[in-house]
Amino acid sequence: MARDEPVIAEELDEITPRIAALDAARVDARARQTSRESAEADDKRRTAEVLDAIGAKRKVVERAASEAEASRDQALFDLADRLSVDRPAHLAAQLAPIDQIDLELGEADRRAMELKEIVSSVDRMKLARGAAWIALALAVVGGITGWLLYLLA
Repeated sequence: MARDEPVIAEELDEITPRIAALDAARVDARARQTSRESAEADDKRRTAEVLDAIGAKRKVVERAASEAEASRDQALFDLADRLSVDRPAHLAAQLAPIDQIDLELGEADRRAMELKEIVSSVDRMKLARGAAWIALALAVVGGITGWLLYLLA
């Protein structure tokens, strides 16, 4: 063992600088890894902030679009009211189909009201009693016809 000690010490002396270099490289690699992990965490945080900002902006844009649509619809409704009431002479030809449709709708509404009035004026008890008498009369006629056929056969 004493004679192997100088050889082992010499090999250890040769290996020690390489071990130290590897340790330094490992420490450097860990430092770079830590730096990259912190940079990645910062990137994730910034990405989340950007996505939140984009989401907020989208909500603002959607709200503005819906308000613009409501404003447009209200303006069109007001314009339709004005055109319906004022009836400008230079638009008479373009408004003629609308007048025809309004006339047809009015006639259909009047007809529907008349039919509802007629239906509501029907006495359901009298109608049922009449239907029962008709059924009874048909049954009697059928019975007589059957009896006559039986006698003739």
